[in-house]
Amino acid sequence: MLKKNLKSIFNKLVLLNLIIIMIIIMIGLLSLNFYLDNYTLHNIEITVPDLRNFSINEAKPLLENRKLRYNIIDSNYESSKAAFVILDQNPKPNTKVKENRRIYLTINAKNPPQVKLPMLLDQSHRIAIEQLKISGLKADSLIYRPHFARDAVIGIMYKGSMIKEGEILNKGSSVNLIVGMGTSKEKVAVPNLSGLTVFLADELLMSNSLNLGRVFYDETIEDTISAQIYKQRPPDTLSNGKKVKLNLGRVIDVWLTQELKIDSAKIDN
Repeated sequence: MLKKNLKSIFNKLVLLNLIIIMIIIMIGLLSLNFYLDNYTLHNIEITVPDLRNFSINEAKPLLENRKLRYNIIDSNYESSKAAFVILDQNPKPNTKVKENRRIYLTINAKNPPQVKLPMLLDQSHRIAIEQLKISGLKADSLIYRPHFARDAVIGIMYKGSMIKEGEILNKGSSVNLIVGMGTSKEKVAVPNLSGLTVFLADELLMSNSLNLGRVFYDETIEDTISAQIYKQRPPDTLSNGKKVKLNLGRVIDVWLTQELKIDSAKIDN
């Protein structure tokens, strides 16, 4: 009888141990499965979309669909772009990141920041142009007037009216510099503008006391910023090889193309 009871107890202990082992194995498998799922999820790489030129409302679903977040950390101002569009982002487009990564955004401000017109009077126009650049302003053109100090700034004009140093303007605004002609009748040589962009040509002409005139683009233009000058009027040199010289402040018209080919067919003096 005792032997029978001991056997029964033994069988029950074995069964209980088997059940405990099964439970431990099941818990282990579930834990492993959870860990693997979680590990795999956290190692999924997400490609950051290019958000530049999108508004925040347009960018938000693009990020949410990829389980990414965003923070607006800065703003700049570009007059050519709409208010609140995204100007820059970090991480950059096509960067691989993990889920829930924050994308830090720089947006375009609604209104331009304001800056103070620097001290320009009595300085040479070259120094004045550089001072305007540093302040976030631009020199639109040089207007020459009779004055003993050649190329010295004797006045500043904004939107057709004379303004004073220290006045507050929107950043990016353009002013006209009124400069002296000097007492001599000396003329300036016309520089060769072939192959330059409009921006570089404008800088070169102003540094030579001349102005950029009308700008013409041919049918090849896809990007006006990178387009290059293939013709100018007046030219820098006559057919006999003599350099062309002009009075201070004269304008040079230019023609631009995307496919630069300087040849006799396109040069029109």
